[in-house]
Amino acid sequence: MWRVAVYVDWFNVYRQLKKNFWKKYNWLNYRELASHFLIKDDQIIKIVYFSAYYPESKDNSVKHKNYIRVLQNSWIIPVLWKYQQVTRTFINKWNNLQSFVLNNWESREWFPPYKLVYKTYEEKKTDVNIAVNILRDWLDDLYDKCFIISWDSDIIPAIESVKKRKTDKKFICILPPWANSTAMKNVCHKTYKIKESDLQTSQFPDIVAWIQRPEDWK
Repeated sequence: MWRVAVYVDWFNVYRQLKKNFWKKYNWLNYRELASHFLIKDDQIIKIVYFSAYYPESKDNSVKHKNYIRVLQNSWIIPVLWKYQQVTRTFINKWNNLQSFVLNNWESREWFPPYKLVYKTYEEKKTDVNIAVNILRDWLDDLYDKCFIISWDSDIIPAIESVKKRKTDKKFICILPPWANSTAMKNVCHKTYKIKESDLQTSQFPDIVAWIQRPEDWK
């Protein structure tokens, strides 16, 4: 038997799902999804879901909290961190002709300013948490195969650290839809891509325990 541990980078998956399918597949059962990539004698022994609650949206936060309860009902372990407020700068890169028009147009207030400083929120430490769990679970000899559902190359040092010990552990990269990562492909033993058909057949039932799937997630 090959023991399989699954690590889910929710932000990484969510961005690709939203970009390509909006909210259609948010009600995703990662245990069922991971089972699509098992081979004979593989057995899932642990699934860890890394995420955080977005602080600016109460409605989405409630949905997310309910979804995590659904995951826990399927013995999926949530590891939650937080968003941090950051300051970003937008630079309006105009070519010479556009700059001339901007500087001479009577109604130039219609144009965005050259430099715009604004505050937003950024998720922190998910990749670090995934890397730490990969290393810790290797030290505890909890898995033979490690499924990483992400294309974040920041996780690579943890994978390389284990591989340098010349163990027989196998790393499998499972890429979200339409994502690509040459770096992850090069460091992992095998790479799979999630297809829409995988998402379609890996949704939770509309009601799990007392929790109902949000209408806008259908």
